[in-house]
Amino acid sequence: NKRIDVFAQPVMRLPQRQPIGFEVYARIRAKAGLYVPAGRYMAMARAEKISSDIDALLLRECLDVMKMQKDNLEKIYFFLNIEPASLKNKKYMSELLAFVAKNRTLARKIVFEIRYDDYKALPQSLLQVINGLTKLGCSFSLDHVDDLDFNLQSLIQHHVRFIKMKSGWMAEQTRSDSDFTHLWRIKNKLESNGIRVV
Repeated sequence: NKRIDVFAQPVMRLPQRQPIGFEVYARIRAKAGLYVPAGRYMAMARAEKISSDIDALLLRECLDVMKMQKDNLEKIYFFLNIEPASLKNKKYMSELLAFVAKNRTLARKIVFEIRYDDYKALPQSLLQVINGLTKLGCSFSLDHVDDLDFNLQSLIQHHVRFIKMKSGWMAEQTRSDSDFTHLWRIKNKLESNGIRVV
């Protein structure tokens, strides 16, 4: 009913508190000033097979902002959630590819964000779609990461440039000095290969 609004939240580099990008996300407007978070409706959207419609709305709004602000985006990325269903949605992909074809420089500012569990379960056909997007300059971010046993070569191959871990989960993994050292080494290994831990 046209009650989905789009928001942009800064992603900051700490401790400098410098913005590295904006996370673009959707909320359902219940009434003025009151919004329903994605956690409350995405399962239903997937069941109703409309999650890619929400992704398409996010993409459209984000691309419009990028075109308007193209002279001010030197070090800024736009993080866009994407459902696996959107990777095989012809309308979504055609809109994205049409934009990329005309705006190759801006395409490098788009970071598609996928839940880590969804990424691990992607079939080969969708991994090939991801590979195609990386050749056009797009990159990827994995969120809700709760596993330290990464396939680093796979992450590099699929242009994963960001990994998001919840601070509470990280604290649970670092109860001892050796735990902390282990996590620190993993973080350094990821970042030395161009994958930033957020």
